[in-house]
Amino acid sequence: MTSQDLSAFSEMFRELASMFRLYGTEEQKASTLSAYFQTFQDYPLERVRKGYEQLKTTATKWPVPAQWIAAMPKGVLRERPLMDWRQMKASDEAERLFYEGELCTCSECADANVTHLNLRYVPCLDADGAVIEYWHPNRNKAVLLGEWIHGYPLTR
Repeated sequence: MTSQDLSAFSEMFRELASMFRLYGTEEQKASTLSAYFQTFQDYPLERVRKGYEQLKTTATKWPVPAQWIAAMPKGVLRERPLMDWRQMKASDEAERLFYEGELCTCSECADANVTHLNLRYVPCLDADGAVIEYWHPNRNKAVLLGEWIHGYPLTR
């Protein structure tokens, strides 16, 4: 963050301070705000803002700087679409099953002669062949959008 970001950061800080009833004199609060701002100077404002958004929904008490940093997204911050509840459910279920599902005996799998193979959860690709990333709000990170394959695609 730069000194130009102080106003935007102050707004986030004050909202969290109000939500979590940060006690102290105005001078103490200003000193805390300054210390937090200095701590976060190595991070871009947008990453700090994402951490703030995450803390608003997950924190149960006033966050120390390490907790705020932990709530910030990791890696290169790019705009990614948010997963809807169906995509989150499928992604969470696939991870729980280690990306391998049940055996399938549908007609498509029978025609492809793959009824002995487990369904697989694989990444979706865009028109250029690159994997598609979505933002998983519950995990606070980017995940690959995927789909369960069966039938002929399972033969590869």
